[in-house]
Amino acid sequence: MRARGLGATLCYNNTNWGIFSLFSLAVHGPKVYKDHDKVDLFINKVQSDNSQLPYSYYELPFTCSANEATSQVPLSLGQIFRGDRIVKSDYQLSFKDDSDCAKTCVTLISSQGVRKAQDLIKQNYSNEWIIDGLPSATTLIHTEDLSKLYRPGFPIGFMENGKYYLNNHAMILIRFHREANDGYSIVGFEVYPKSVATEKCPGALNNYERLELSDSLISTVYGGILVPYTYAVYWREETEVNYENRWELYMNKEEDNSLHYFSLVYSLIFTIICSVIVGLVLAKLLRNDIKNHNRDDESTGSSMNGWRKLRNDVFSSPSGCLIFCILVGAGIQLLVTVSSVVFLFAFKILDNNVPGKTLTYATFLFILSGGIAGYVTYFFYDNFVFCDRRLSRGRSNSVIPRRKLKLASNKSKRTINSSFDDIVHDWFHVSLYSGAALAGFIIFTVLFLNFFIWAKESSTALPFGTIVVLIVFYFFCEIPLALIGGYIAYKNCLRQHEQRILLPPPVTSPIASPNMDEFNINNNNNHNNGELNNKTTDSLLSKQTKPSMVPNQPFYLKHWNSILISGLIPFICFYIELFYIYKVIWLEKNSFYYLYGFLFITIVLLLILVCESVIIALYLQLNNGDYRWQWKSFFVGGAMANYVMMYSIFYFVKHLRSHYDFVSSLLYFTYSFLIYLLMVLSLGSVGSITGYLFVKKIYGTMKID
Repeated sequence: MRARGLGATLCYNNTNWGIFSLFSLAVHGPKVYKDHDKVDLFINKVQSDNSQLPYSYYELPFTCSANEATSQVPLSLGQIFRGDRIVKSDYQLSFKDDSDCAKTCVTLISSQGVRKAQDLIKQNYSNEWIIDGLPSATTLIHTEDLSKLYRPGFPIGFMENGKYYLNNHAMILIRFHREANDGYSIVGFEVYPKSVATEKCPGALNNYERLELSDSLISTVYGGILVPYTYAVYWREETEVNYENRWELYMNKEEDNSLHYFSLVYSLIFTIICSVIVGLVLAKLLRNDIKNHNRDDESTGSSMNGWRKLRNDVFSSPSGCLIFCILVGAGIQLLVTVSSVVFLFAFKILDNNVPGKTLTYATFLFILSGGIAGYVTYFFYDNFVFCDRRLSRGRSNSVIPRRKLKLASNKSKRTINSSFDDIVHDWFHVSLYSGAALAGFIIFTVLFLNFFIWAKESSTALPFGTIVVLIVFYFFCEIPLALIGGYIAYKNCLRQHEQRILLPPPVTSPIASPNMDEFNINNNNNHNNGELNNKTTDSLLSKQTKPSMVPNQPFYLKHWNSILISGLIPFICFYIELFYIYKVIWLEKNSFYYLYGFLFITIVLLLILVCESVIIALYLQLNNGDYRWQWKSFFVGGAMANYVMMYSIFYFVKHLRSHYDFVSSLLYFTYSFLIYLLMVLSLGSVGSITGYLFVKKIYGTMKID
């Protein structure tokens, strides 16, 4: 294989272009051509549905070499990530000027090049050419209605009777449409490849000699096989297809839409059923429980049953509190990124016809969402940890009347303030961990895989320049934005803590506190300073801070059982969209995913189902005496990801196992694990926020005794 200098230089020089190309959001109109205008043909990579390793066309040992007539094309980050290596070729195309035969080059293929070509032909690699933003296409004709369909790309060769043949001649058919301003736009780009042993173009003939690739045909004089590369160009006017609908030929709508509508209807039915269950049954149960509890003014904590007796435990911090908060913040960051990209494409705010744009937008939206991750992480951390320390230090503001606070000395106020001073100063470390954790893990994983890809000389290997850009974004954009978000959350929490000191909380405060009548305010000198009786306070706090015993849970509330049950219905609703997404990513890489409207609606319904499943699971758990709702809500929310991972394994065994080598298999399972992890985080964060609001709501409606 040729030196990789071209690909590495291309990526390094054009990475920064992706930063500015992000802001080119408007969909441009057609490029208007006149007669005899020069038309540029761009050559990208070769790729296969049977491998995860694309290659740059000009770096292959059996193609024409790049020369002074070729030039590099600026690439976005998304294009680099997907392995694009777009180069302006030296093909001479003049608008509406047919060319029956033109020669590109004559190249000498060595025995190593022959073996490489045979290997790629065996794996069904195809070329990717581009004219006016349209990918080259193989034309398919429907057998029933004779309608035409485009399949992007065309094969680099073929096998017949155990022999390998290289497609070295391309018959290019370009279709154009007349515009209103007396110009023309290109609406179709078809390529019909042929294998020809000589420099003479075959034209419409079928009895020409084909170019076979075999070590036995290597010339002893030249030390290889001489391969001529030729092409022919034909222009045809198209009246039925215009610039606005030229992409429709690449979309097999008859196959896709019916299944998507079918899936959407079933998802909507599931969502309505679950909404009815939550809205009627669960709301009725909660209303009756709260009504019965508030009706009994004589009741105490010892007479409570069900979820009500856990009110002193539910707002304690979970085990691994910092890790939990970081995961929730990272999940919200991912959710904002994915939902924003899908929303922008679904409502046609962004043009998704340019390959790599999705990854480019997702990358920058992920970085910009770092501030949200920092804010959410610190918000949850402060809520859990500050509540714990209030209880453990006996600084519950609800037991100190306002008139006592007014009599407190400045020294006493400083003592009260110290109850959270050692918490709020942690905003820097908490926000730093939030910004560094997920992005750092993704970059580390990508760099780890990059060694294997680089060893295979694939175009998806990130060059040094791109790696530097990612590291710069990580340290100078992602982490600072997370720190800014954490600082904003810190200031907001600080104001809330100050208000709690100066004002008593309302009687419907969701934060569990000791009964006011259990405190004994001394009538001695300490009474004037608003201090509590130490003996009574210590006794009460020792009773309060000791967590309740968790009884044995029913079978359906066991950890893994509840996760498997909760994730089944969301997975069924998301299955069709997942099938088509996997089809584009793994099985038909030259195809396009364009049904973002269906995906957006499906995601909305999925989030509703996740919220409802978390509410049902938490109510059942709390009603059975288990106050540890935080991690449960996270894993129940992300339960669907377990089915996605199982589906990924099934998909590999059924469709990909027989084709993939070790590196392709490694890439598949690593990326599948990343998809699993990202779904756990994003949906788990939705579950955690839902659980937090649900618990806060039901305990906030209880009357303080």
